[in-house]
Amino acid sequence: MAFLIDETPEANSWVEKQLAPSASGHHVGRLTGAVIWTDSYRENGEPIGGSDPSLLVREINDRGLPLLHGHDPGSPAGRVIAARSFTSPSGIRFIAAILAYYDAEHLLNFATLGIDPSPIVQLPTELREYEDARIQFAVDPREVPAAWLVEASAEAPIPVESLSLSHNAAESVRELLRIGLPYAALVWNPLVKTIAEQAGKDIYAGISLWLQKLWGKMRDLRDPIVELQSQHYGCIVSFLIRGRDLEKHLAAHAALAEAAVQATVLIDRFRHDHPGLITLVYEFEDSRWIPSYGIMGDGRIVSDRNLLIAYEHAPRSLSIGLLRKNDEKHSPKVFLSYAFDDQATAWRIADALAESGIQVAFDVTEVSAGDPFSSRISKSIATSDYLLVLISKTSVRSAWVQWELEGFLSKEMKDRAITVIPVLLDPVELPTSLQNRLYVDLSRDEEHGMALLRHQLTAAPKIDFALMEYSSFEAMVATLFAMLGFETKHAGRLGAKGAGFDFSATYQAEDPLGQHVVSQWLVECKLYKEERVSVAFLQRIFATLSESSVDSQALIVTNGRLTSVAERFLEDTNKKVKHHLRVIDGAQLTALLLRYPQIIDQYFPRGVRG
Repeated sequence: MAFLIDETPEANSWVEKQLAPSASGHHVGRLTGAVIWTDSYRENGEPIGGSDPSLLVREINDRGLPLLHGHDPGSPAGRVIAARSFTSPSGIRFIAAILAYYDAEHLLNFATLGIDPSPIVQLPTELREYEDARIQFAVDPREVPAAWLVEASAEAPIPVESLSLSHNAAESVRELLRIGLPYAALVWNPLVKTIAEQAGKDIYAGISLWLQKLWGKMRDLRDPIVELQSQHYGCIVSFLIRGRDLEKHLAAHAALAEAAVQATVLIDRFRHDHPGLITLVYEFEDSRWIPSYGIMGDGRIVSDRNLLIAYEHAPRSLSIGLLRKNDEKHSPKVFLSYAFDDQATAWRIADALAESGIQVAFDVTEVSAGDPFSSRISKSIATSDYLLVLISKTSVRSAWVQWELEGFLSKEMKDRAITVIPVLLDPVELPTSLQNRLYVDLSRDEEHGMALLRHQLTAAPKIDFALMEYSSFEAMVATLFAMLGFETKHAGRLGAKGAGFDFSATYQAEDPLGQHVVSQWLVECKLYKEERVSVAFLQRIFATLSESSVDSQALIVTNGRLTSVAERFLEDTNKKVKHHLRVIDGAQLTALLLRYPQIIDQYFPRGVRG
């Protein structure tokens, strides 16, 4: 599809600029331009290359993507080092990219850099406290049957998040299975005796046992490559296990902990003496793990093996290692929480949502007060986009709602960015932990309420802040405030250093006693790429407010989330200062936008095709 670049002057100019000798700071060989994504649609209505180009562009420009021979992670051809979205004169959206092919001239070896690729190490006897995590299981659905993946994931000791690989290659003779794990799970071994909690011991041992069972299932595939993947200090570390030989796989598994510890030593050496590694790949050969190659932050490749193929002799089956979410934005996943007496209503709601293509999970057994959160429910919630809590006369008296929501849900749902939506079945007061959330009311008109709920769940996938520029994000927030009944105007500059807010918002109303009340807010819009609001940013806002004589409260509206440290800082500081600061995060902003479909249509006109 290179013709799209040729017929789009802006894209053509961008590619030529990127290919100029002074443009690339990467130590690579040949550079070339290519189209790697387009929204041209196949007969089944799916976009070629996936449905979310913004994330792909961001990932390439942040750290690049591998260019592989036959999508084999052990056979690197180069990297995709730059990308940008364009629209052709005929209206086709596409991503133009710069491909950088490796060549032998730029190949380094470990000895030249003074690094021992296989240092002698000792296995750890203790691990840090287990941190809540999940297994990521990524395959190309064209290669691996869905039933096999479900069966392989079923016995995992922690939640499994299924992802889709898209290799951008026409055909494949082998299946690639990428399994993302916490790094501590790779270095776990029978010598480990000390872990902070018994639950951590059980989980690490459970992951090891699950992997051993997985090796036996490889016999059901054609020619699999399993890529065990994790991260250490920003370096993606991969361990490749090939084929269907169970005995070899078990031997590789037994040697994995030592190799994972060796990898940490290599990464630390590069961090101190050379440009840091961003990729490190191991192969299991001759009964031991060998570092096949590493890629440094400046783009150079390090290997003691002759693994590069000259560009002119390279096969045409090159592929890009794309990892993208399953197109679940077309089909949100919902978990229903309800009291046992509301089961009939819950099933009716589930049926209505399913008719709209929404995936619904729920547990038909009541959870007793104080019981540990069942692993089955925990896994279902962890892999859901929304948690619908059905509120009725029965459920508000239920210890399930009072205990579990105020404890587990109030923390975990926020940390995992799962949106909690209360659904009112009876005219009762919401539990304390849900009172600050928008809710859907089915108590007065169930048909109208269900239509609103279906609309919210199916409209939410269109909201993709990654597609926005800052100016449009600010305009969208101002429009939202106007729809909510605020009067808005440009805020101007505050403070000695000239710091400022984006706009001011005034809300006028009467209190229950008939008194006219006016509240004023200074609003700062923050469009994040990393999705976190830091303490440093909050400190700057508080400092600006302290220098201001304006009697207003302050509000940050962001697509991101607060770090846990920033959340505590905000709470503590608000107790000490005159001007209070509030944050509307990405989940709350999304919930507010769902009230106004016209705003979603205006600022996300294309969204995700559903």
